[in-house]
Amino acid sequence: MSLFHRRSHANAPARGSVAAAVARDLLAASMLAVIATLLAGCGRGPATAREAEPVTIALQSGPRGGLVLLAGEKRYFAQQGLEVKFKPMASGTAAIDAVHSGEADLALSTETPFVFAVLNKKNVRLLARVYRSRSFVSIVARRDRGIERGSDLAGKRIGFVSDRSADFFFELYLELQGIKPGQFTRVSLAEDQVENALIGGEVDAVAAWHPYTTRLMARLGPQAIAFNDPPIYQMHFDLIARPEFAGSRPEAARKFVMALQTALDFLRDHPEEAQRLIVQASKEDPQLVASIFRVNDYSLTLDESLLAGLEDHARWALAKKITAETRLPNFLDFIDARPLKSAQPEAVSILLP
Repeated sequence: MSLFHRRSHANAPARGSVAAAVARDLLAASMLAVIATLLAGCGRGPATAREAEPVTIALQSGPRGGLVLLAGEKRYFAQQGLEVKFKPMASGTAAIDAVHSGEADLALSTETPFVFAVLNKKNVRLLARVYRSRSFVSIVARRDRGIERGSDLAGKRIGFVSDRSADFFFELYLELQGIKPGQFTRVSLAEDQVENALIGGEVDAVAAWHPYTTRLMARLGPQAIAFNDPPIYQMHFDLIARPEFAGSRPEAARKFVMALQTALDFLRDHPEEAQRLIVQASKEDPQLVASIFRVNDYSLTLDESLLAGLEDHARWALAKKITAETRLPNFLDFIDARPLKSAQPEAVSILLP
């Protein structure tokens, strides 16, 4: 055997050891890569939470925001990849102002503040109707002041909060009772004066909304009587947004509406559980809101009745010269059906240009 061959055979075991070591190193590197990947996967929970798209909605307390509260309680927003922050507001007007100023992306409001916002050229759009109540607004009167029927309101002192939905209903109701403006005394009240004004006897009746009317009925007991007329007026709450929200963030808008639709489906399938969660989230007295649930409806719609209601409110506001605007606006220009149409096409029946 040549010296070369002897050296080759002598070195063979050493070469085998090197190859084995290299193989072991490659295997170890592969295993480390797999472990790193697994660890990265385990860390995706918090990362996903951080990546959730933020959305702020301004809303008042109570059952009117039920769908939004329920979607939050059931984590339907989170399931859609949204991080929704609730911004408490004292009124629908304040909620819309938060949207207009950019403090919130969305708001819940009745028709009246939205109509005033349009008349005052604020930066808002209506995305969907989410709530209807047949007795949310009413006139609560004292029986001990000789009031037993609507016509008895003639000659009485009636308290009201100016330029609100209750003010709209109040004037409409008295007109249908044949009571003219000069046949009763209007007493302008701040929102936080409504209850004490009636309890203390400063006025004979007040035009207000839940929770004030509900608490007044409970506090006055048999001495209280409420007047409301669902055929002539039902309060609606609408989802309002900045134009940029649906325009530049269409997927966030669609996901928000999808979460509301999931909440609506849950409410229809499990009404008692849904109501319990809504009361829990709103922190209201369950007994006080029980009567409200019997006369309300949750929805996600855009239909022709919405347009007619907005125009009625606008005509009333123009007649009262509440704003500088003198012409009836085209509310179709202030309705954005895209989010609802992309999430629930059959819910949109309004004829848009």
